[in-house]
Amino acid sequence: MRIGFIGLGNMGMPMAANLAAAGHEVTGYDVSDVRPDSLNMASSAAAAATGRDAVITMLPDGGTLRQVAADIIPVMAAGSALIDCSTVDVDSARDVAAMAGEAGLLAVDAPVSGGVGGARSGSLTFMAGGPDAGFALAAPLFEIMGAKAVHCGGSGAGQAQSVQHLVTHPLAQSAIQAGIRLIQQNQLWGGRKGTCQGHPLLLAAG
Repeated sequence: MRIGFIGLGNMGMPMAANLAAAGHEVTGYDVSDVRPDSLNMASSAAAAATGRDAVITMLPDGGTLRQVAADIIPVMAAGSALIDCSTVDVDSARDVAAMAGEAGLLAVDAPVSGGVGGARSGSLTFMAGGPDAGFALAAPLFEIMGAKAVHCGGSGAGQAQSVQHLVTHPLAQSAIQAGIRLIQQNQLWGGRKGTCQGHPLLLAAG
């Protein structure tokens, strides 16, 4: 597949490299002067997007996403996919999806979890929003860059799920740790004093 990849920072670079290593023709662009050996580099975002089957963006915020989308959507071929893996606000994701839809493109918002280590190892989790056809086109790429991809619903649903994950995951971890401390302090498991081995919270915490 011919892929444009815009945003080659700590996350984007290894993600793009994994796609290239899997045999895809990847053309990259970044505002900084990066020159990775594994990628063809374009002189602009629009040049990276022209003639591609899919364009992946990994950008710092919604404002930057809107600016890049305005540059690349006019040059993208109808039926190609715009896959945004940035973590941005839901409104930006939906507005860009609407712009893409009007141009005959398949827009997928697919923020990731897993950090730089996951990007390097190809073990990211993608939370995707957008049409079924867009997710179907993006899914083989997600399989290369990650270990799991979940289709959360329509446009913006990936970003909404990402926000929920960012909020609830630390709370859940805090609750587990508080429970473990309570168990250990009060020796509430095991049927005999001083034993908490095997408690479900301890197992959940790994």
